[in-house]
Amino acid sequence: MDKKWNQLIENLYDKIDKNYLSDKEIALEYTKLWWTNETRNPYHRFINHIDINEYNNLALLNQFEDKFNICRKTLLISDMSILWETDSHIRSFCIDSYKDKYPGNYINTSEYDYDTYLLINDINTLGRFIKNNRRLIESNYSIYIPRIECSGTDDNYLLGKLNYTLTPSEDLFQKLLGSKNSTSCTISRRFIEDNYLRIITEIEIPYVDDCSDDIFIKTINKYEKTFDRFRLYIREEMERLNEINNSDLFDTSIKRIGIDIEKGINALNSDIKKLNRHIVIQAGNYLALGSVVATLVAINGAAFNMSALGELLTYLGTGGGIISIGNFIENCLNRKQDIKEQPYYFAWLLHKKC
Repeated sequence: MDKKWNQLIENLYDKIDKNYLSDKEIALEYTKLWWTNETRNPYHRFINHIDINEYNNLALLNQFEDKFNICRKTLLISDMSILWETDSHIRSFCIDSYKDKYPGNYINTSEYDYDTYLLINDINTLGRFIKNNRRLIESNYSIYIPRIECSGTDDNYLLGKLNYTLTPSEDLFQKLLGSKNSTSCTISRRFIEDNYLRIITEIEIPYVDDCSDDIFIKTINKYEKTFDRFRLYIREEMERLNEINNSDLFDTSIKRIGIDIEKGINALNSDIKKLNRHIVIQAGNYLALGSVVATLVAINGAAFNMSALGELLTYLGTGGGIISIGNFIENCLNRKQDIKEQPYYFAWLLHKKC
């Protein structure tokens, strides 16, 4: 995404914050962001904001009735969710209209007339999605490509009357697919296949849908490696489910994944409580070395910070217990790291923050 697009999105949300806009108005304002005022030709006004080379995997959500509700969940198997319209129950809403007569000599006198429409199944749902998923959209985790149609005439003394209908958004969609002609969610190594997306929508993943976008994205950014491990786990489960798709085991396996994640979160809660109790008990054994150390370890959890290890040992001076307390702290750090490397740890973090 280029900086210009990011600025347009920022300006849109400023406008939403400062003015009361209906869901329909928000959807139309968003659609207008895909146009510039650099030229009168509506085809050239359509901007391609998406560079697929920036992403390893894209999820194209076009044939899902609940596309606006599942885009966050698809981020567990893709780097970006692109929302698209292919529904047969499409309505049109005018977003731009232009008519002008150019003054000039006899030869160049012309009349230019066009209208630009947003084609969409449910414009109010789009508006609510844009309003309620600010963090996903601003962070470029999700983007809606409006289906736009331009129709008009160009009447010139020399050329006569030209009628045209353009759908620049269709061109962009085909560009995203490359040589693929499919309009489903799809078949390139860069795109998540349709059946994978349908599988992920059926899995109940604890806390992923329940937390706010703000918490979800902050957790992704702050715990990137933890998120990668969780996504790897989900993708591996997708592979297994894909192999048994349409079999009697499929529905049972779908339910098992959600249950396994919840059990994993409960196990992490138990492990962390045991570790904390162990720290409190063991720290008490080192009170003779200094109450400051015991307080830091047992109450403030400073032992979980690698940079604090040297600071803790400094408090001990050169006493004979320096090696034993050092080993104790290192052991706690290792056990804490083992917990963080569990595939469910990302879901556990969401559980704690929600």
